Amino acid sequence: MDSASRLSDSSLLNHRLSGSSGLIDPSLEGNELIFSRLLSIEVRNSESPSDPGEETMLELRLLRAEAGGRISMQLLSPQDLFFHLGCFLSEEEFTELKKEQSLCIEFSEFPSMLAGIIDQISSEGGQSFAVLQVFEENVSTLNFVRNLGYKLVTLLALDFSSVPEETVKDFANFRYRSEKSKSEFLKEEVANLNRLIKLKHPSLALQLKKAALASVDQDRENRYPSVLTRSVFRRN
Repeated sequence: MDSASRLSDSSLLNHRLSGSSGLIDPSLEGNELIFSRLLSIEVRNSESPSDPGEETMLELRLLRAEAGGRISMQLLSPQDLFFHLGCFLSEEEFTELKKEQSLCIEFSEFPSMLAGIIDQISSEGGQSFAVLQVFEENVSTLNFVRNLGYKLVTLLALDFSSVPEETVKDFANFRYRSEKSKSEFLKEEVANLNRLIKLKHPSLALQLKKAALASVDQDRENRYPSVLTRSVFRRN
């Protein structure tokens, strides 16, 4: 399978849930999702661009318009529903990018090239990495860098900007409903497993139930210490 056509596990589950629950990813209206990957990205701010930034897990999605073939990229945060940056490339804009950054590929090869760079970052353990340089006025640059040992080389630099507020709200709403649907789906899966275990192995089902109750009791004790424990703390 071509690396540009692979989806992350979470995206595969989200697509499965979206289809079964009737939810429609608003970014897929008129677009084809080429790939979606979670990536550790170093985020640096404009006040100290040379200082090391904070490592953050972000999702990079690449989509292609069904009409015209325009490429769009999204940077999303699994933890922040309202973090949403976009980068857009038409064939003409890619021609300018190719000239500016001395790329040796054609527009049709861009998705595979980007997927290959991301694979390097995921597998090489520090030799290649990504840096998101955040500037003022809602503009950021995502740099893909390779460490040659004696020199840092920027393989690719892509300019991202904030997407319209309405787009952010629509996608946040979709993600919230998708996560809720995923939670309900997983609960049903667990219920099905419990029924199967009770049917096939009742004694194991009893053991699992006791372990679950013990875990709940321990969690309750950790959150709400006993009266004796609280009195000891008060005396101290």
